[in-house]
Amino acid sequence: MGWDWLELSACVGWSGHPEHGDAWDVLERARDLARERRAAQPVRLDGFTLWVSGRGDAGGGPRGSYCEFVAGFGAASGKASHAVTVHLDRRQTCDRGLHNARVRLTGTAWATYGEGAFTHLTDLLEWLGGEIADAWPRRADLKVDAVWVPSAPILRGVEAGCFTSRCRRRGGVERDGQKLTGTTLGRGGRASVTIYDKRQELLGKAAAAGGPAYIDGLLTNLRLRPDLSGDVPLRQLLPRDLTRFEWRANKAFFDMYGVRDMRSFWDRRADVAAKLAGLGDDSRRPLLRLTDRPADRAAGHQSRAETSALWQKVLGAVESWSGTSRSRLTPTPAMLMPPEMLDQRLASMLCQLAAYDGVPIRNAGDLNSYGQGRVHKLAVAGGFTDEWLAARSMAKLDAAGNLDAVTTRGDGHELRFLEPGEEKPVYQRDLRPDEVPF
Repeated sequence: MGWDWLELSACVGWSGHPEHGDAWDVLERARDLARERRAAQPVRLDGFTLWVSGRGDAGGGPRGSYCEFVAGFGAASGKASHAVTVHLDRRQTCDRGLHNARVRLTGTAWATYGEGAFTHLTDLLEWLGGEIADAWPRRADLKVDAVWVPSAPILRGVEAGCFTSRCRRRGGVERDGQKLTGTTLGRGGRASVTIYDKRQELLGKAAAAGGPAYIDGLLTNLRLRPDLSGDVPLRQLLPRDLTRFEWRANKAFFDMYGVRDMRSFWDRRADVAAKLAGLGDDSRRPLLRLTDRPADRAAGHQSRAETSALWQKVLGAVESWSGTSRSRLTPTPAMLMPPEMLDQRLASMLCQLAAYDGVPIRNAGDLNSYGQGRVHKLAVAGGFTDEWLAARSMAKLDAAGNLDAVTTRGDGHELRFLEPGEEKPVYQRDLRPDEVPF
């Protein structure tokens, strides 16, 4: 039970001290040598080895967020698959749209290092003269491993409709031939939940880079104490049945619930786990609830299906791990949502309005054309008074912290918007008699 994956982005300020410049030179030489030899090259640091790739990476984000160095640690012989992968760039100017660092901690990192992986990351940044100015989560996976619990009966129950969910995207049960392997609900949304046969996945990972270390760490955490150095086949080391329940939170989830930076995520990680699993007040509309019989969706009586005994044990494991001192995550008010989230809402609303008008939106050009016409119609025939619009705009500017730059006080001391080209006057308050300097 615990976290299984974590991705974060960061804005890092780099020191200009010569000794840190030497560290960057070491990275650069390792990268150039990796390009020449077409294989990652080692850089020995205190307590671990960093494997430097010969490529940079454009990454995600609206402006690309290119990073010139890609490195990792936690895999033997410099394989491409690392327990921890770090993307770094030396540029000093950065923001959330153009960051200069990204980190990915895989399941292998959590199984082998646990929270100790952050110590190595801190050592790496200190060696390079870096200090984190801002960091925010992009993805976090929470997992519960059920040992000696076969996945097939659970997946057959899902296939028969023995569950309730607030996820709109519901993929079917996946198969490998006749064998049921897993299912995912909510794929691609703010959050999703997956149930799958973990034993089958581990057998496939055994020969992969970092696989033995991952399996050793995982089974040790499950208190099975394996010995992968002996001649015992892996199939005999693994329990006969091992089912994983895995919840994934994406960046849109964190934006929705106001978990806007890594400090907030770490302080509220128990609250995040409770929200994903549907504990306490969030049990009314969870991402997933397994039931003891098929839910009656047609009649709208889904709540009448009782929660299955297995699902109660899964939730009990999450509650035991997260503790009882939690506070509920609530959606961020619209006034405090980040701009990119409001953009998504605006695009979704325009698509909904277009659907009402019978207008298909096939691409960005269609959205632009329909949006311009809709906004023009709203401004001309929407029936909104100037006073109402000005009051709404003033409230939004105040919430965004931009009110002072665009308003001034009129003769009656009420706030008013500056006219185009008008400079904001500088007011001096009248001196009290005891403040007169003569």
